[in-house]
Amino acid sequence: MRLIEDQEFKGIDFSKDSIQHAAYEYCTFKDCTFENVNLSELRFMECSFIDCNLSNISLVDTSLQSVTFESCKMIGVAFEDCSTFNLAASFKGCTLDHCTFYKMNVKKMKYDTTSLKETDFTEADCSQVVFNQCDLHDAIFDHTILEGADFRTAFGYRISPVQNNVKGARFSRSGIEGLVHIFEIEIED
Repeated sequence: MRLIEDQEFKGIDFSKDSIQHAAYEYCTFKDCTFENVNLSELRFMECSFIDCNLSNISLVDTSLQSVTFESCKMIGVAFEDCSTFNLAASFKGCTLDHCTFYKMNVKKMKYDTTSLKETDFTEADCSQVVFNQCDLHDAIFDHTILEGADFRTAFGYRISPVQNNVKGARFSRSGIEGLVHIFEIEIED
């Protein structure tokens, strides 16, 4: 596999100009379009994606090692197809609506000011994940490990403490309703 290092890709529409099958290290992708692009079996190490559209990309056996996504649109991405070897990514100001992390180990990942509407975390290990200022409306947490996860500034979540492992997870008082909804009790100010 060809190695591409320390390059900046700016304003490229990879849905029209295909991306090279390669390992990308220390590269920056800025204002690029990857919508519906097959990124399968590519490797990204220490790369940054800034203001990119990565909606509906294919990530079969794609390696994401210490990759940052900032202000990216990533709707409908099946992250569970990624290679699990050294998987590490962070998201800031992104839209990750309708994505899936089914059965993934995403321990310690950080989601900062990110929309995760209707995103599926079923059976995922989200231990110590930080959901800072994240919109989790209709996100799915089913048999999810949430030990030590931080939901203090997240909103819109509905998490069953019966169906999920929430030991040591942190929530704000204003988020209590998202935990007790299954008990059909009313909380008043």
